[in-house]
Amino acid sequence: MRMRINLLPTKFSKKRAQNVQELIIMVVILVVTLAGLFVWYKALDNKLTTAKRNVREVQAQVDKLKQDIAKVDEFKASTKVLEDKLKVIDELKAKKTGPVLVLDELATAITLTGDVWVRRLVEKEGVMELQMSSLRQDKISDFMLALESKAKLFQNVRLILTEAQKDKDKDDTYYNFTVSCEVLYGGQQKQEQE
Repeated sequence: MRMRINLLPTKFSKKRAQNVQELIIMVVILVVTLAGLFVWYKALDNKLTTAKRNVREVQAQVDKLKQDIAKVDEFKASTKVLEDKLKVIDELKAKKTGPVLVLDELATAITLTGDVWVRRLVEKEGVMELQMSSLRQDKISDFMLALESKAKLFQNVRLILTEAQKDKDKDDTYYNFTVSCEVLYGGQQKQEQE
C-alpha cells in the first residue's frame, strides 16, 4: 500500500474561501452599520440644528417682548408724569379762581345776614378762621346758617368764641365772635349731610 499524498490545497482553499466570505459579510455588516450610524447621526444633527434654530427664534421673540415691555413701562412712566402735571395744573387753576369764589360767597353770606363785618380773616391749609363782629347777637347764628347752608364752598362751620363788648363812645353793645370752617376750593364739592 502506498500512501497517498495530496498536494492540492483543497481543504485550505475551501477554508480560505469560507474565510473570505466571512470577511466580506463582516465588511458588509460593518459598512451597513456605519451607514446606519451615519444616517442616525445626520437625523440627530438635523434635530439639534432645528432645536437650536427654534431656541434662537424664541430668544429673539423674548428679546423683542422685553423691548416692548420696556417701551410700555416707559410709556406708563411718561403717562404718570403727564397725569401728575395735569393734576398740578388743575390744582393751580382751582387755587387761582378759588379764593375769588370763596371771598364772593363770604361776601354774599355777610350781605344776606346784614349787621356783621369781618375784623380778621386767616386761611391755612383749607381751614379758614374768621374774627367777626355784629351789632346783634342773633346775627351770629344767622351768619353761621348762611355760611353753612347757602355757601357751596364752606363746610363744618363752627363757632369758636363769642364775647360781648361795650362801645365807650356810643354806649352800645356789640358782639365779637370767631368762626372756623373748612374751605373747598375748585374741584372739591361740599358733601351733603343726611
